[in-house]
Amino acid sequence: MTSGTFQWKFANDNLLNSLPTCVSFPLEVGVLMANMAMAPYYMLEFAVGGTPVTTLLGREASSLNWKITQPVGTKLLLTVVDAMGNPGGVPPSLYTVIDGSTAQFITTPLQSRPVFGISANVSSSISINTCDQWGLTVIGGVPLTIAGINSSVLTNVTMLFGENHFTYVNRAPPGVQLIAAHKCSTGQYATGTPIVSTKGSSDADCAGLHWWMLLVLAAIASFAWYRRKGRLWDSETNIPAIPEKENKLLTLHEMFHGMANQILESSFVLPRFSMAKESARPNAS
Repeated sequence: MTSGTFQWKFANDNLLNSLPTCVSFPLEVGVLMANMAMAPYYMLEFAVGGTPVTTLLGREASSLNWKITQPVGTKLLLTVVDAMGNPGGVPPSLYTVIDGSTAQFITTPLQSRPVFGISANVSSSISINTCDQWGLTVIGGVPLTIAGINSSVLTNVTMLFGENHFTYVNRAPPGVQLIAAHKCSTGQYATGTPIVSTKGSSDADCAGLHWWMLLVLAAIASFAWYRRKGRLWDSETNIPAIPEKENKLLTLHEMFHGMANQILESSFVLPRFSMAKESARPNAS
């Protein structure tokens, strides 16, 4: 499990995908780029259908230990991150929590009020094809994280204030499981953490994806220009006080804006597309 700055693994190479509760697991962290990975290190636990948990591991890369506190039956996508949020990669499969010698350290994440959650438009039993849409609905919070097994990065999405829908176009390789999580400004994660499996082609150059994204961005720029020019309208006559030489530009704008709206509302693009900033720069806390 590697990223651009460091890699991590369980010290026990024979460890299975079933992890007993309240057992301390030694971890090994190797720095790939000198002076890039910054202590302390954390285990970021994405609990499928539950609430992600961040656990402090320590500052010394040579003596890190992690203990499971999630309830029995929980399925976990795991990654170790450093102080800057850089991940050390995601293992190639999920881990399942099983009964250990004691349940003393098991904790149940506190539920926030009002409800703070995330859900998807498809169930975990359904697989999505390459270039299919995975619709996510969030209640509260802004940053959104999408992670996949056997991946070296976490994909972070910054949603606009007030937005509660985001549609992820699947460009992950087939045979991968993806999870989604989001948190509020205080770092608290939402409940829900949906998961989905991928299938289909390994060609992730989704036809039509690039042009409609450019169209949406152009529509926003056009709308901003329209609003700016709108300030020049005569409020009494309701006639735009715009120089004659700009009349053609205004007409072209109105035609373009109408076409953009029709296309965006059609079934050929994402019905609930959220104008969000998506980045592959790792970030976790």
